[in-house]
Order: sequence, then C-alpha cells, then structure tokens
Amino acid sequence: GEGVFTMSSYFDPHTCQTLDAYADAVEFAVGGHFTDEDVHQALLATFSSIDAPQAPSAKGKGLFTRGFTHDMLQARRSQLLGVTKADLVRVATDHLANAAKSHAVVVGKEESRQELVHRGFQ
Repeated sequence: GEGVFTMSSYFDPHTCQTLDAYADAVEFAVGGHFTDEDVHQALLATFSSIDAPQAPSAKGKGLFTRGFTHDMLQARRSQLLGVTKADLVRVATDHLANAAKSHAVVVGKEESRQELVHRGFQ
C-alpha cells in the first residue's frame, strides 16, 4: 500500500538473524553507506523491470485497474531519474529510522517466539 515499506522472508529458519539484517539495512541506508554508482546501478535494475516488454493487453489492464495514465507513468519515470544518494538517505532517515513507528510480525515455531521474547519482543 501507499506509505508502507516492508521487508519479509518466507519459511525463514533464522528469524532473529533476519530481523537483525533488516535493522542493519536501515542503518546502512540512513548512514549513506553506498555510493552514487550504487544508486546508478539500482536505477538501471529498476528501469529494466519497469521497461520490460509487456503484452498490450497486460499494459492496458494495468493502467485501467490501477487508474494510472501515461502522463502519471512518465512523471514517475522522471522522478526516478532524478533520485540521488542524498534523497535516499533523507527518505531512509525520515521514514525508516524511527523504530517506535515500526512493527515486526512473525509467524513461526515456538522456539522462535521464545528467542524473540528473550530479545524484548512481545
């Protein structure tokens, strides 16, 4: 949904290590521990997904069901092309760094629950 950022894993046998990795990822982003070249490479990967060939029917269905127009898609492309390292650090700081506003939900085995409780999770 809009305004929601998620990190998830599936059938993860190492729940606590994964939660630690998520926290490390936020710290990495907030600390700006990446280069302008990393941003460039990420944008290339993003555009290869956005620009992947699509059947006309699928493209039209996506535009119709999501309510997007071609102008809206072009505006999004322009915004993405302008993204800088400073933008990413600012957004990470503003939206990801506040642990008080974040939630972790784990569905798993009793052993994982016990370890999470031991770490201070409810």
